[in-house]
Amino acid sequence: MGCSVSTPASAPAEELQAELSGGNSNASASPSRPSSTGSIDDRTASTPAAAATTLSILTMKHPDLAGNKDLVGVSVYYLQNIFLKEVEAAGLSRDSTIYDLENLNGPAGLIRKKGVDVVCPIVNTRGAAYVHCLEGADNVGGATHMLSYTWGYKIGDIVDTLVDVCRQQRLEPKRTYFWICFLCINQHSVVRDSKHGKNVLTQVFLEAFECRVSGIGRIVCMMAPWNAPTYLTRVWCIFEVATAFQNKACDVIVVMPPEQKKLIEELLVGEGDTQEGLDALYEALASTKVQDGKASVEADRQHILALVEAQDGGYMATNVLVNMRLRAWVRSVLEDLVKKKGTKVETQGGTEADQLAYYARFCYKVGVVFNSNGEYDAALVEWRKGLAIEEVALGKNHPSTAASYGNIGLALNNKGDFDAALVEYHKCLAIQEVTLGKNHPDTATCYNNIGGALDSKGGYDAALVEYRKALAIQEVALGKNHPSTATTYTNIGSVLHRKGDFDAALVEYHKGLAIREVGDFDAALVEYRKCLAIREVALGKNHPDTALSYNNIGGALNSKGDLDAALVEFRKCLAIREVALGKNHPSTATTYSNIGLALHNK
Repeated sequence: MGCSVSTPASAPAEELQAELSGGNSNASASPSRPSSTGSIDDRTASTPAAAATTLSILTMKHPDLAGNKDLVGVSVYYLQNIFLKEVEAAGLSRDSTIYDLENLNGPAGLIRKKGVDVVCPIVNTRGAAYVHCLEGADNVGGATHMLSYTWGYKIGDIVDTLVDVCRQQRLEPKRTYFWICFLCINQHSVVRDSKHGKNVLTQVFLEAFECRVSGIGRIVCMMAPWNAPTYLTRVWCIFEVATAFQNKACDVIVVMPPEQKKLIEELLVGEGDTQEGLDALYEALASTKVQDGKASVEADRQHILALVEAQDGGYMATNVLVNMRLRAWVRSVLEDLVKKKGTKVETQGGTEADQLAYYARFCYKVGVVFNSNGEYDAALVEWRKGLAIEEVALGKNHPSTAASYGNIGLALNNKGDFDAALVEYHKCLAIQEVTLGKNHPDTATCYNNIGGALDSKGGYDAALVEYRKALAIQEVALGKNHPSTATTYTNIGSVLHRKGDFDAALVEYHKGLAIREVGDFDAALVEYRKCLAIREVALGKNHPDTALSYNNIGGALNSKGDLDAALVEFRKCLAIREVALGKNHPSTATTYSNIGLALHNK
């Protein structure tokens, strides 16, 4: 299929037809892959009257296309240099969507007009697909790539994206042919079928799509806008990309329009809240659920969902696969931006030291995004790049260098490598005590981090020593009612609770304005659920911090003895962590353990 088409509620039941009909039932069950350079002789785009010979010439030169006449693509060169001019000549623009180019519920638009007087070489009726009206090796040939997108995308963004793919992969635009549904499916047949109430079974569409995936072998999935891809709201698109990911013989490339990449870059180099913006993208990917995808026709949606549910692992397996691969794509986008900045630092003048500091900050901001979304190894790579620059540009004893050591320790701690984290925290502390002083709030933060790592290792007494060092600084430097001071009170209370000193723990919890777990479980649940409500709105229902709230609620219920209710919350936590963090993440392992303990206690 290659796209998702949503139509107004009054439209005929055509979504899947617009994606896959037009001779698909005649597609070969096991098509051979066309030559990447397969094309007709070098001529310009034909007129409709002459275009009927396109497929016969093409298949004479390339017999492997004879049974796969719908595996023909439009060149990137043609799209950029000829098709966009046709769009403008029709009174449209680069900002026009595919819906604007061709309204299947109205008179023939730009796409259908092209082939209105041409005999379709697949079904032998008047009215051909746009692609079957083209001639010339520079314009049309055996499809080398298939585009997966939605009809709501702007045509300018689509073309720019494909041009960028050629540039990034060093492909010749005149010999890179894209199968794109609105150009390569016979929209005349779609409209005729719709008017006659015809609706092909979803299984037929699935088989046709799988033939294209196998026959073309390269799928380009286009995501836009960058922070909330429309693609991920369409049930067929989610299913389509999952099917492509599952096909090991298929190369899947996830891309975004160059303008969208530029927006991410501007966000990273700006002074605003980078994390909030890019967290939105991670949230969209972590929360992608095929069962929440939309379709114009509910019956079509139900057919697709039935196919997904019938596969091994059902919805969960599909969602985990898609989310995991798309998170990897975002990581690669950010890593490429860092690499680009490292090659050419774009600043408004400044010394070499200024430019190095600029790049170090860029690495820091990307690392923050990675760390907050569970990409700890990627965060370590970026923060270590920044540290190496700071040691040279600022010196090994600079506060910014100390902060980088602290950040690296944080990522290691989040990975569960507490010993390595302690090494980095102590490097940070040694610098801060000299450059900032032993009573600085940042020094207190470092003591808190050291205490946290010791606490995680089970060194409760040593952790208390560090937490109390932090508290002594914070009470003086920040005040007893500061949020950071409250956090330290809570940290001390948590350690005392784990040591079994419940009365002392309660004292610290009350100081920290957060009664947790000890004795007053109902009060704890109230606070945990308040926190959950805030996180669901601020971060989304599938964010790792939201999972932590479910985990805390489960822990309180477990302590109350309500084991069945605790298991419900622990499993909510697990469902999020398996998708957002992965099945092998330390936090996911903790949730498995919590579930096991609750089951054991039953």
